[in-house]
Amino acid sequence: MPDEDAQLRARITSLSDPELARMLTLEAENYRDEALAIGKEEALRRNLDFAVAGSMSEWGSHPAATNRQAPSLTFVNPLPVEELARFRIAFVLTALSIAIEIATQPLAEPHSYLGFYSIVGILVLCKFEYLRIVYRLHRALQIATGGRYPHTAPFSVVGHFVPIYSFYWLVEWPGRVARCAEVNGRSRPLDCWLPGLALILGIWGVGSLSGHNAMFFGAAWYTQDRLVRGVAGWRSADGDPDPVVAK
Repeated sequence: MPDEDAQLRARITSLSDPELARMLTLEAENYRDEALAIGKEEALRRNLDFAVAGSMSEWGSHPAATNRQAPSLTFVNPLPVEELARFRIAFVLTALSIAIEIATQPLAEPHSYLGFYSIVGILVLCKFEYLRIVYRLHRALQIATGGRYPHTAPFSVVGHFVPIYSFYWLVEWPGRVARCAEVNGRSRPLDCWLPGLALILGIWGVGSLSGHNAMFFGAAWYTQDRLVRGVAGWRSADGDPDPVVAK
């Protein structure tokens, strides 16, 4: 339709050079063919150097883009639900750790140690899976906010390993996601503090490694589920799905 094509072209031509470079390279899979075609025409018209895109990483944008883009929680694109992690692996790992923990409790040494080391091994796998879930959630938020979400996907992982700061980060990242849901849809007050509290308590795991796994996965699932439910049916300012990214 002419009006939609004109609106699409206007949105793309209004992008900055770094934004256009990201659209045509790092984020190309999130756009329709029509949008990419217009983007390529615009890039040729500007004689855009794609070395700019090559210098970008998921840690952040090119310095020129950083100066133009203030952090924001507001969605400019629909939340890419397909980018979010599923919790099947988390469920299996948690169930397995609980089963091993229950089965090895009545055993005497050295069998009890064998069970303990098995649970520790599963704990390591659970940490990888938990961090993968957090990474993918923040990557989806970066896409939805056009790269303006305050925390990048790699930082969302690294923040868990910074001494002292990691305790703050466990409370901050679910709360920030909840505030993002509130800005773009709806959320409940307890969404801002309940997952973070569960993560802090989960460090001690209610006295067991299995409890640790269950509480970390539970907090991550709750945060992601509330975000998806909160922004369900997101629409752009003109009341329609964003024509640039809607497929």
